[in-house]
Amino acid sequence: LATPADVARSSRILQIFVADDAALRQTTTQLMPALQPAHIVISHATVAPSTVRELSMKVSASGAGFLDAPFTGSRDAAA
Repeated sequence: LATPADVARSSRILQIFVADDAALRQTTTQLMPALQPAHIVISHATVAPSTVRELSMKVSASGAGFLDAPFTGSRDAAA
């Protein structure tokens, strides 16, 4: 699979694990052409609430669902 859109064409549940707001925006933008109402996009990125709201609205406009499920990426912080 070459792009996030390719992944969306072959999966209904899409989990995004990226480091920051910019990466989440980029990945979500690349998913958008392939999103359909059957998709659920789950973001595990720890990003600004405004970014989550912005992307949730974009994804929802396609009919797909969006779930914000952030977590810390550091083993020490998680402990």
